[in-house]
Amino acid sequence: MEPLSSQKTTSKWKNWITITIIALYFPYLLLYLVEVRHQILYLLEGVPAILAVLILLKFGNFSRQDLLLRWKHISRAGVFLLFIVIVSYGVIGLYGIFRGFFPYSFFIIGPLSAITQELYFRGSLQTIFEKNLNFSRHKSNIFQCLFFIGWHLRLYLETDTPMGTLALILGFGYFGLIWGYQSRKDGTLLYVLLIHTIGLMGHSLFVWILPF
Repeated sequence: MEPLSSQKTTSKWKNWITITIIALYFPYLLLYLVEVRHQILYLLEGVPAILAVLILLKFGNFSRQDLLLRWKHISRAGVFLLFIVIVSYGVIGLYGIFRGFFPYSFFIIGPLSAITQELYFRGSLQTIFEKNLNFSRHKSNIFQCLFFIGWHLRLYLETDTPMGTLALILGFGYFGLIWGYQSRKDGTLLYVLLIHTIGLMGHSLFVWILPF
């Protein structure tokens, strides 16, 4: 049996790991808020997410499997959820106006942003809620989704109408919950990462006009 003092040390270390992963949310949010004026910061956006993964692997006693960084065949539920997301992309596309092709946004910014979001929100944050805070799977998904919604603050500030802001919040909540659920059903981030990447690459091609 592990000595009580050792158990306390382990518990304190786990708490510090949890606090650190959650705290990385704030520089991640800040980088997203200011990147519109400083494009080079797009490349720095991934730093908090990569740090979160490295901290959990090196110091948090997590494996790549724990963080869903592995290859697995997609689940039946995953196929269904991918279909829902693709249909949703099509509906959203009805309100887009083509603005042109920008290689930097399409090939670098879109994929980089999708990868770092999945590494942080679904890979690291949701895992911390499940493993270190002992939240249920559904509760962990809801909490990571709330952080995911909040991270898009810059887009809400750029929206002209309250209804537009509400639509964005509901939209990010919708996708955040689906991707959190699918990543757990599949046991890998691979498929949500791919569909998220496709979505952001497509997003770079359009300006979105909300119907209200």
